[in-house]
Amino acid sequence: MEGIDLSALSGEELQQKVEEIVQQRVQAELEANRINEGEVTYAPPPAGNPVPPTGSQPSHSSQVKNLGELRWYSGCFYERNKETGRLTISQQTFTDELAAEYGVVGGRSVPMSSGVKLSDFDADEVATDFPFRELVGSLMWLATQTRPDIANAVRAVARYCASPKLVHWNAAMDILGYARRTSHFGISFQRGTVEGFSLQGYADADFASKAADRRSVSGGIVTCGGGAVSWFSRTQKCVTLSTTEAEYVALGDVVKEILFLRQIWRFMLPQVGMPCIPVFEDNQGAIQLAQNPISNSNSKHIDVRNHFLRELVERKEISVIHVPSLYQRADFLTKSLSKDAFESHRDFVMNLA
Repeated sequence: MEGIDLSALSGEELQQKVEEIVQQRVQAELEANRINEGEVTYAPPPAGNPVPPTGSQPSHSSQVKNLGELRWYSGCFYERNKETGRLTISQQTFTDELAAEYGVVGGRSVPMSSGVKLSDFDADEVATDFPFRELVGSLMWLATQTRPDIANAVRAVARYCASPKLVHWNAAMDILGYARRTSHFGISFQRGTVEGFSLQGYADADFASKAADRRSVSGGIVTCGGGAVSWFSRTQKCVTLSTTEAEYVALGDVVKEILFLRQIWRFMLPQVGMPCIPVFEDNQGAIQLAQNPISNSNSKHIDVRNHFLRELVERKEISVIHVPSLYQRADFLTKSLSKDAFESHRDFVMNLA
């Protein structure tokens, strides 16, 4: 929307104008791609009815400068192949500049070695001579924008910003080394399949992995168009008493993210029905807990705020589906894995070809 004369518009007028532009653009895409009743069939626009460029639509009421194909936005590089229908978002320039700033030349094959768990009880002296907070802040920017593959490792080191030790600094530098080696990686989205156009969620947890207070780690991913559109790796806010409970909490976290994305979907595609959204979970106990409204002695203590998921399952808005642990794509957001397992999940989530 760069180029619109905002000074001539009030807040309500601007909101209405933006909504009109978005709705018109989506309607044109719907007509061109024949999206109906929750089904998606992609086809080239008819020769006599091309999709109008977004920048040309509001020109009758506002001065707009068409800057052409989107290339850069908010530090991210956008590359679209119109022939194959593939869009890739990456941050190679930022990553390479960050590596040069910290003198990183080599690279690692994984952001954190398998089985590594940083501890509050490490015996090293506090590393006050290193710009630890600055480095972690930059890595967090990468992890939240285009690099879900480093999210778990960044979460692990970010906990020690108050009093980092040498082992934590070295771990952060390892993450940067991996990011530099794979700086050309980005998240890709592919046009062309019914499954790819719908939302899908993956939820996982690492039970009682935080040694200091025995809290679990939640990991979650939501994909659309073949690539991740939302992900997180974070310590749970409550202490859980079993793997099932930890997985159930993580499942709820993913569903809350899906509900937010569904609101965006309904705004962008109001005439397309939202199908039942699948969420993949590898713990049978958590699945049964989500599908069974009856509490037993092992689940009565679970906070009622976590049971909103049951209502969504009953209304068939969410479907919780079992997936083998080998294909639990959120697994690499909860713990460090072997190189082969890590790369398998990374390539799927980021849609690396």
